Amino acid sequence: MPSIVSVWDGNLEHELDRLPSGDFAAVARSSDGLRLVSVGREDSTVRIWDTDRFLPLLSLADTDRHLGGVTFTAEGQIVAGRTGGGLTIWETQIRQR
Repeated sequence: MPSIVSVWDGNLEHELDRLPSGDFAAVARSSDGLRLVSVGREDSTVRIWDTDRFLPLLSLADTDRHLGGVTFTAEGQIVAGRTGGGLTIWETQIRQR
């Protein structure tokens, strides 16, 4: 059954928008509110979404079954729990050399 993910204003009075219907196992918002990250229940693909347009920015193919939850760190990294145990951490910031 498809999942619906709605994004609401800070007072929970107005729905701002929705992600396209999908089969989401977990969703998290970045601390700056500019991105969402989701994990698909069936394929466990990790997707990063733009919250201005509610379109996917990036899909990370998943071979580790990240159904143990997903979140952003304060630094903007994505952390996802593997079904078989352990974590995967993706760096999402471009670092200056």
